[in-house]
Amino acid sequence: MIELQIEEEGKTQREPYVLGSVVSDVVDGIFSINFIVPENAPPGSYNVKIRAYDQDRYGNILNEGRTFGTLNVRQIIKSLEIQFNGSSIVPGNEFIFRPVVYDQADNEAEGELEIKVEKPDGSVFMDKILKSGESYSIFVETNYTPGYWRIRGKMGEIEIEKTLLVEEFEMISSFVENSTLVIKNTGNIFFDKFVEITIGEVSEIKQLRLEVGESRRFRLTAPDGEYKIKITDGRDVRDLGVSFLTGRAISIDEIGGLFTENLWMMILLMIVV
Repeated sequence: MIELQIEEEGKTQREPYVLGSVVSDVVDGIFSINFIVPENAPPGSYNVKIRAYDQDRYGNILNEGRTFGTLNVRQIIKSLEIQFNGSSIVPGNEFIFRPVVYDQADNEAEGELEIKVEKPDGSVFMDKILKSGESYSIFVETNYTPGYWRIRGKMGEIEIEKTLLVEEFEMISSFVENSTLVIKNTGNIFFDKFVEITIGEVSEIKQLRLEVGESRRFRLTAPDGEYKIKITDGRDVRDLGVSFLTGRAISIDEIGGLFTENLWMMILLMIVV
């Protein structure tokens, strides 16, 4: 008789994985064994143990011999996963993701894969080769396009796709420079609100309608002196500090209408030329 057993080498933290065992007859000193390695067998090196023996009709061993060999099972990547720290994100926060590849035994495997991040309009935001099992981060700026962003992973012929919802985010920024108040839409949606601008103890209401990235400028005047400047949209109050203003009376007058980032760039180019 022939007994064959195949099990993992050198496993001390857990029981070694046994591929299987087979018992076969020996005919005229010859034996033949077919053994199929399971599809989910963990990759690695395996001990092959073969025992040949004779026994009498009562089952007593008359003589036996043993030999050993080695079998290597190679690793095959079967699936990919992209782990998120959330299915949606509010702009102004960090999006953390972790690409993972799995082998035939559903264990994490080492390797590199392509990660492509696409905006809601299909344009490519990022396309990089990243290592499996490591965490990566993208800071989602306040003006990033709202909607579903696609994160695609690819390794060889295996692909995976997930979506991340970038939520709508309303935000304006403001500052005072040379007696001019600049208010800019730094969120990712159209801003349509009334804001209250305060110079000292005097307030004035202005309606703002700003596309993403657009700005409005206001000239601030007041009798010569230093004044605290504040602005609020009813939800957030922004203290813009103290500015020295000049003029006959307190007033807040718009300068030149809307300004966008592209318009400012065109003006700058014209000045340079």
